[in-house]
Amino acid sequence: MDQLRYEDAIGLRPDVYESELMRVNMSRLQFEKICNFLFLIVQLISKYALKNIALGHKVNRRIQTELEIMNLNRELEQRISKEPPNLKKK
Repeated sequence: MDQLRYEDAIGLRPDVYESELMRVNMSRLQFEKICNFLFLIVQLISKYALKNIALGHKVNRRIQTELEIMNLNRELEQRISKEPPNLKKK
């Protein structure tokens, strides 16, 4: 990943990035690979967090639907139990 794009992506000023990079006791390539790896991990975490939120909404909708079905069934059972018994025709 281009250094300037990475700095922008993680929200660092270029001077801070450069000064901190000089303090690291590893090659620049190793450091950039580690940063890229961490960036990818954060992207995956974000992706799964969004999926988790979407699934939570889906579960809540299903729960609401199930409650509505239960209420409708209860109302139907009450209506049926209040109807007069059918008389057998001879």
